Amino acid sequence: MYTVGKEPGAGWKTSAEGFATLLVPAATTLESGLTDEARLEVLDPASLPEAPAWPPRGGIVAVGLLAGLLLRLAAVHIFARERAAGGAALGHQDLVDAADAFLKAERGSGQP
Repeated sequence: MYTVGKEPGAGWKTSAEGFATLLVPAATTLESGLTDEARLEVLDPASLPEAPAWPPRGGIVAVGLLAGLLLRLAAVHIFARERAAGGAALGHQDLVDAADAFLKAERGSGQP
């Protein structure tokens, strides 16, 4: 049986190289017993794509930037409301209280 592994003095083979190492001798062994009518011929060899089809990296970056911007605006709004209410140094509990106050104010203004 053919195995793919580490050769002395060489790094690991890539999956494609390892598969070819397994496939070529096996195909040669199979072809040796076949007639000319049963042999296969590669008409159009495989090629690498010019650009990745998935994921759309530009869209992912745009969504990430938009989400970051919205989170930043929400944080600034919370800090501005806390400072206007007279808060000086904001600790963890101050942030929780500010978030609660913001949510209560939003619910009280008629928005869901």
